[in-house]
Amino acid sequence: MMIEPGELYDPTPDETMLYQGDVFRDVPFPTWPTFRTETDSTKWGILRPLGQQEASLPELQRRLPRKLLGSAASDIPDLFQHSREELVIGLCQLMPAMIVSRSCSLDNPKRKQFLVAPVVSLDSLPDSQKNPEMLEELRDGNIPHFFHLPATGALSESYADFLRITHLHRTFFRVEELQARRLVRLSSRGMNYLQHRLADHFGLQFGFDHEDICPQDGVYSCSNCFHQGAVVVRIQFQQGVRFGQCATCGDCAAFIKIRE
Repeated sequence: MMIEPGELYDPTPDETMLYQGDVFRDVPFPTWPTFRTETDSTKWGILRPLGQQEASLPELQRRLPRKLLGSAASDIPDLFQHSREELVIGLCQLMPAMIVSRSCSLDNPKRKQFLVAPVVSLDSLPDSQKNPEMLEELRDGNIPHFFHLPATGALSESYADFLRITHLHRTFFRVEELQARRLVRLSSRGMNYLQHRLADHFGLQFGFDHEDICPQDGVYSCSNCFHQGAVVVRIQFQQGVRFGQCATCGDCAAFIKIRE
């Protein structure tokens, strides 16, 4: 499913409601230590309370300490030994973000958390990531984890990054405080397109891509052909060989091993 850039946005949004696909500026988007590998422990920031030694660590973690000491995880010998919880140093950066929760959830006061995705301006990317091939793939909707947002009004050409979706409490999105910060509202067609892209991202068929290297000798078949009702063939691949395109579905291939 594709949509023309001019059909993506709603030019006259209802300012009294929140909708899936709304993009706002200056959202405090959190980045957690999980962007670091577990072995990169010198970059993990662990917070330990100071000056309150009369209480146990788990007790201190249940209330907000007044003094904290930040240390690398590798410098804390009793990490996670007193409790299954640790306070970590996170980063909240004011940046554009898209609400990806369904519109019906935004209206339900029982839904305390909204799913949001950061919106990244193409101007902010290093030159190495702005090669013509990548930009063409992005604009054509061929990168499943990126949702292209053409430039309009105060929004420069950007994309919503589905790989970094996280949750924020609904109180970060009070309608009366967001009217001046809304950058875009998707049209009905635009929202439908977003839902298709989210389904593609989270529901991709399992299998090796046409550009992947075969990890092990064996007989493989294309699972995408199976799910599409096409004729499924068995192909012998050798370890170290690129799978290449499927004879039936081309670069939509999703090869799975069926036997040695």
